[in-house]
Amino acid sequence: MTGFDEAFATLPRLKVAAFLSGCEQADFLTIAERCDIAGPTLSKAIVALEELGYLQVEKGYVGRRPRTWVSLSPAGTAAFTAHLAAVRGLAESATEA
Repeated sequence: MTGFDEAFATLPRLKVAAFLSGCEQADFLTIAERCDIAGPTLSKAIVALEELGYLQVEKGYVGRRPRTWVSLSPAGTAAFTAHLAAVRGLAESATEA
C-alpha cells in the first residue's frame, strides 16, 4: 500500500504531526502538554521528524527564558496528509471486504 509513512509509525511522532496539523506553530511545552508526551520523548520525536524535513524548529527567547517553536514544514504537511489518506483508505477497504 502506498501513502503510509514510517515516520509516523510511533505514537509520539504521530501525535506531534496531528497536533501541528491543526495550528501554524506551537511551543515545545504546549505540544508536550496537549499531546501528553514527556519532554525527552517529545525531543526525540521532534529531532526524528526534523531530520526528515517534516518539521521546522525555531529557537529563541521570551524574556530570558529559552523557547522552542515547532511547525510542520510543507513536506511534513504533505506526508502527514498522505499518511492519513492511506489510513482512511485501509479502513474503507475493510468495509468493502
